[in-house]
Amino acid sequence: APLSISLPSPKYCLGSKELAEFLVNPTGGIVTGPGVEEKDGKFFFNPSSRALTIGQQNFIYTLDGRTAQTKATVIAQPDADFKFEISTTPNGTFVQFTNLSTNADRFEWDFGNGEKSKDETPKNQFYDLKTEEITVTLRASNGVCEDVEPKTIKLLSKEYSLSIGKQQTEFCSDMGEIDINIDIKNVGRESFPFDGIVKGLGVKEPDGGKRMEWTFN
Repeated sequence: APLSISLPSPKYCLGSKELAEFLVNPTGGIVTGPGVEEKDGKFFFNPSSRALTIGQQNFIYTLDGRTAQTKATVIAQPDADFKFEISTTPNGTFVQFTNLSTNADRFEWDFGNGEKSKDETPKNQFYDLKTEEITVTLRASNGVCEDVEPKTIKLLSKEYSLSIGKQQTEFCSDMGEIDINIDIKNVGRESFPFDGIVKGLGVKEPDGGKRMEWTFN
């Protein structure tokens, strides 16, 4: 019978810990080549072998002076990574994601709010005002192996600061109404709605639900 040798897959990721058994027929011979290991009379390909480099690998099966050959390609492991930018609106928070992954051409995003995407770089994701922290997960694959990168993103700040007029501390009785400036730490006065209550003598509540327009008289 003619000799034959094969591997379960034509491609393997460099550094993978999973051994691949060589399929040989008839048995009883020896397999040689980079990354080959023998265990209990069987031969395996070890993608994490230090003898391997990226590219094609050739293997030879020898039995009774006859030989058969096969090959496999070793590719780089994916490295999943991304960055993000946060912007706020009166309705909530938008996050723009940028994919920084390498050695991958297939992507799966889980945005932590029930939304998912397979785009390489997805569009902005919206988070409502009640969301303070979310975990976004990116799964990057090259069709052979994958890498997963989760990142926790803090969306809101609940630290407020108040100032009256141009940060004044003394006032005349005939000055009329003066705006109370409401700032949210790391967000900014105009970019985010204030949903709290300002209390104190002389404080006037805004009309019509305009929560940012408190005044001091």
